[in-house]
Amino acid sequence: MYTIPGDVGIYYDDDGRKFVSILMRFWYLTSARLPDNDMEGTRFFQVAIGGEGEAETKRLLTANYEFQREFTKGVPPDWTITRIEHSKLLD
Repeated sequence: MYTIPGDVGIYYDDDGRKFVSILMRFWYLTSARLPDNDMEGTRFFQVAIGGEGEAETKRLLTANYEFQREFTKGVPPDWTITRIEHSKLLD
């Protein structure tokens, strides 16, 4: 539904290697049947699908993913996911 970079950082380690870290935030709608008291930070929406009839409940959830890459000269340009904050939707 919506995506935004939450934080971008450039830093060096003690050996002089250069790294970039990007935290991405995602907001998305789900129709999964979730317990009302277990989902922190949720928003509820009533969406009528097909015009008249029963409305479907949708929830707005967030997920955060942090990516890191070394930018030292001569290092392969591989990104690594270093952190995941994503709600457990179903067992």
